[in-house]
Order: sequence, then C-alpha cells, then structure tokens
Amino acid sequence: MNGFTWICARPNNESSVPLSHRIGFPPLGVKAVTANKTSKLVWLTSPGTAPFFDLYHAVREAEGRVQSPESLRSLPSVQTDHPHFQEWRIRAESARLLVADLKSRCAKRVLELGCGNGWLSFYLAQHLEASVCGLDQSIPELEMAVQVFGEQPNLQFAYGDVLDPQFPNQSYDQIVLASCIQYFSDKAQLLGALLALLAPGGQIHLIDSPVYTLDERPKAKARSKAYYAELGFPEMADHYHPCSLHELAPFQPQYRYRPSRLQRFLARLSGKPFRPFPWLVLEREHD
Repeated sequence: MNGFTWICARPNNESSVPLSHRIGFPPLGVKAVTANKTSKLVWLTSPGTAPFFDLYHAVREAEGRVQSPESLRSLPSVQTDHPHFQEWRIRAESARLLVADLKSRCAKRVLELGCGNGWLSFYLAQHLEASVCGLDQSIPELEMAVQVFGEQPNLQFAYGDVLDPQFPNQSYDQIVLASCIQYFSDKAQLLGALLALLAPGGQIHLIDSPVYTLDERPKAKARSKAYYAELGFPEMADHYHPCSLHELAPFQPQYRYRPSRLQRFLARLSGKPFRPFPWLVLEREHD
C-alpha cells in the first residue's frame, strides 16, 4: 500500500450515502473494489452531512474554477488566455519550490490536507520519491482526483476529517496546506491535530494563502464578504476565516518565503511570477 497503513471506516448510516460512494467502504485495511478496477479512494473517517461543500462547489463553478478531466491533467500549466492564468503561474512556482524543498529534506511520507481535485498531490507524487496522500472531505473532488490521477503508484487519495476523533494515528514527515487554511475557523485546533500526525522533526507547510496581521484581518474579512455577496453567495463569507499571524504565533512559524518589495523586484528581473503570499513552516520538535 505504498508505505501507508490504511484504516477505513464505514458510515453510521450507509443508506444515506449514494451507492457509488457506498462501494468505496471496504473491510478494514482493504482497498475498495469497483466494477472495473481497484479504487484508490479510501475512507479514514465516516462521512457526514457537509452543506459547506455543496456551497463551496457552487462558488467554484461561479468563479470558473471547476476543471474538466482534460484540463485537470495539465495543471498547473494553463493556456495564456485562461481566466486564472496569473494565479496558476504563481501556483506552479510555489509547487516547484515546494518540491525542491521537500527533496532536500528527503521527504518519504507526505500528506496534503485539503487536496481538492488532487493536482498538487499528483505533482508531488510525480516529483518526489515519497508516498503521498491527498486528503479532503469533498467526495466529488476526490472522485475526480481518483479518476484522473488514480494510476500514480505512490499516490493515495483519502476521505477524512483530521479533527474527527476517529481519524487514525498515521505518521507523516511533511504535511502541506495549499490555499486552504482560511476555511478552518479554529487554527489552533487544526494545527494541534496536524502536529500530532507529524513524526519528530516533521514539518507543516502553509503556502498560497494570505496571512494577515491583527489590524489587517477585519479588512480582509470585509473584502471577502463583499466579494461573495457580489458573486451571489453571501453565505460563503461565514465559511471564510482569514488567517492571522497572531493565530499562528503559538506554533512559532518560520518564514521560508516572505513577500516584499524586494521580492517583487527580483521576480520582475527574473521573469518569474511574484508570489504575494508567505510560505510558513511549523515544525514538530524532536522527542
């Protein structure tokens, strides 16, 4: 199983889960078998009702961010006329630098929390000699990830909630959160749970997400509220929780990259995209 010991949980009420999802619940430690092949999707906690994800997918559709299988395979590369071309240039550069960093640390077991459609997990699996797990709670996006990237031998996709007491006590040496920490309201609870999953000396990487000072945070919240109202989904603002340095401070984050005017100038000179968000690393101390 590519270095992972998988523990699969059944839902409390299987009848409430669509059949296409129910066949994904194998006996403990066994991969799910579909009609034509072995599935790469495993279940680490029982799925519950998740109205947030229905709203989230509707927002992504409105933003033009839902990918076809063909476009998903090519990420992070997109055509220059793509509506989010500049954003994907930034994501591609972040992914390239992340791979270089994880290679230098000889990463062997990598977890991406909030993997969504799986493009970054796949990118990491392609470029690292490591077992990679893409974890999310969005079943449609996980199914897409399995469909598109499921044949990558060192990559596994899993449904699971790291805040659920049922979540198995796995151990990873690197955990990546790319553009997702803002969807967690309690950063301390989340990071505490993730640190417990790290091997001694392991690291959590926060990338491609804005991080604000306490003074900046209310303004960021107001901007997101106005943005989602204009988009037609005002309720989404209740699920968007801008991350502040104050919330991260107890975990002693270290900057791997810090945006600045100098960084903007250097990016312009090199022809590379300027990355507007910091790359922060939290480390679990050695026992």
